[in-house]
Amino acid sequence: MRTLKSVVIGMAILITLGMALLVYGLARPGWHPFAQPNGSVAGSDVPHTIFGDRLLSLPPGCSIADMTVTGQRLFVRTGPDGVCARIYVIGIDDGAILGTIRTAP
Repeated sequence: MRTLKSVVIGMAILITLGMALLVYGLARPGWHPFAQPNGSVAGSDVPHTIFGDRLLSLPPGCSIADMTVTGQRLFVRTGPDGVCARIYVIGIDDGAILGTIRTAP
């Protein structure tokens, strides 16, 4: 009986400690659940500006098939094959289309 009482008291202490750490983590300065991005690229110390909305005009019947980020570039692959098969290279800094890669039929 003494062992069970010790286990219950130990668990109560752990639960109380966990709740205190949770409250501390949520209430600490500088943390906000709806915070805006800080302007840095993941994996990079180079700051960038947030460029907002950009429109990528695609021909009728085309759609975005895949997107990949490498360094300061976003590569957007469109499909299906044919006229739609292209890769758009977009700069992360300003959202400008830096180039388009097409394949010959």
